[in-house]
Amino acid sequence: MKRVLVILLLLIVQLGFSQEEKKAQIKDGNTAYRKENYVEAENKYKEALSGTSDDKKISNFNLGNAYYKQGRYEEAATQFEAAAAMTDDKKAKAQSYHNLGNSYLKDKKYEKSIEAYKNSLRLNPEDEDTRYNLAYAKKMLQQQQQQQNKDQNKDQNKDNQEKKDEEQEKKDENKEENKDKEEEKKDQEKEQNKDGEGEENKDKQEQQPKPNQLSKEDAKRLLDALNNEEKNVQEKLQGQKVKAKKVEIEKPW
Repeated sequence: MKRVLVILLLLIVQLGFSQEEKKAQIKDGNTAYRKENYVEAENKYKEALSGTSDDKKISNFNLGNAYYKQGRYEEAATQFEAAAAMTDDKKAKAQSYHNLGNSYLKDKKYEKSIEAYKNSLRLNPEDEDTRYNLAYAKKMLQQQQQQQNKDQNKDQNKDNQEKKDEEQEKKDENKEENKDKEEEKKDQEKEQNKDGEGEENKDKQEQQPKPNQLSKEDAKRLLDALNNEEKNVQEKLQGQKVKAKKVEIEKPW
């Protein structure tokens, strides 16, 4: 029995020592935090997380603050959510929700920050800082939505303009293609006309008499003239023969 009591006493002493150690770690973390040595504070708070439930509540909350100061807002939000879930004290829970809202606000997650501030005000309606942050978060959400709509319209206008540019480019290509076809057609017609004129000129050249060469008409006229002349000659000769018969020819001696 005495042996059991000794063991129990040792456990109590060890547990008490452990609790004191965790409290000392939290205290060291707070000291480092005030000196703005947030990495060292983070490490001390992490060491204290293995302590009692009260130590865990404090360590979670303080660790969230250390993360927040380092700009690690997502990790800070996780710690503040844990701290809020671990306590039933309205003031402590409200403060956890307030800091949770701040973390979401810094991370530009305005809808989540608004919800966190509302949860904080439900627990502590008199907190003017939380009320002010809630109004600010609503304003930032409105601006964010307006910017998103503006960007969306800008992207839509850009898409429409690109579509118009593509259509205009196709029109220009078709216009240029039709122009090329028209010019090609004109060149072909011009070439055909040129070939036709060449053939016509060739026919005319063939019809025109060459130097020292009679045309068909001239040759015909000349032939007719020759025939007429020959006819006249024949007629003259015939006339001469008739007269010759009437002339008395002297006999030779």
